[in-house]
Amino acid sequence: EHPLWKGVSTPYRSIIRSFLVHFHSQVMQTHNGVRHSSRNPPFDFTGGSVGNFFFAGARTFFGSLPAAIFLFSKVAGIPSGSRVLPAVLSEERLVLGAELLDGTRLRGQYEISHPSQRQVLAMKSKSSNT
Repeated sequence: EHPLWKGVSTPYRSIIRSFLVHFHSQVMQTHNGVRHSSRNPPFDFTGGSVGNFFFAGARTFFGSLPAAIFLFSKVAGIPSGSRVLPAVLSEERLVLGAELLDGTRLRGQYEISHPSQRQVLAMKSKSSNT
């Protein structure tokens, strides 16, 4: 068993695998048989986020950003009191963002996944005061 699956229940494993397979098939349908060039390189999974691949698979499967957010929230264990709001003008390009309880805003997956030292200290300070 791969360490990434530690603590993930069998039903959630099945859901995650299904949407990863769906995402992969969508990528292959889009890129298979396409002549690749410097302007149109093949899709590169290297360095990709499993969470992003799962989310993209859910969004294309449902054809609905809110449905994908709902499913991702459940699978990722986002606390039920959290609000995940789609704030995009188009479904072509998505930029993730978060607003913390202290009002700090994070923009982009990297900032959310790898908060700055200042943000970590602010979060720790806030949680120790409650």
